[in-house]
Amino acid sequence: MQVSLHGQRTVPSPQYSPTQQADIAHLSTISVSLAIALHVVVISAIVAYRKYKATVLRQRVQHLNHLWHLDSSRKLT
Repeated sequence: MQVSLHGQRTVPSPQYSPTQQADIAHLSTISVSLAIALHVVVISAIVAYRKYKATVLRQRVQHLNHLWHLDSSRKLT
């Protein structure tokens, strides 16, 4: 640390080299890419879950419909 004319200590600002700036830009690119990938994965999971739930509901309705037809045909005979 250096002492200025007014008696206050000053901290020299760090000097960045071009390689340090390139590393920071590279990390920024990686973090943005990971953030986008995370959003894509979450949205895909939500869409897949909704399709799964719709398929399960459709199968349950078909099964109940089948049981209802069996029961109604038994009552007729």
